Amino acid sequence: MTVIVDLRSKDATLAALVDRARNGEEVVVVENGTPVARLVPLAASPDTPMEPRQPGSGIGLVRMAPGFDEDLPPELFEALRE
Repeated sequence: MTVIVDLRSKDATLAALVDRARNGEEVVVVENGTPVARLVPLAASPDTPMEPRQPGSGIGLVRMAPGFDEDLPPELFEALRE
């Protein structure tokens, strides 16, 4: 469930908003009708691993294009040095 809270609202104390997110709600904070922040429960965040990473767990998931590690063309190399 998403809850929209105005930044200037009396309910917009950080502790109260974090409690709502901790309890599973998505909290969108708006200022003058424009969304400025979003609080979500940490466990629901797709880019925050909850378990320690395991070495080797990504084997086979990344492939490099042929020629990935070849030298750059000289003109590109010089342009990047500047």
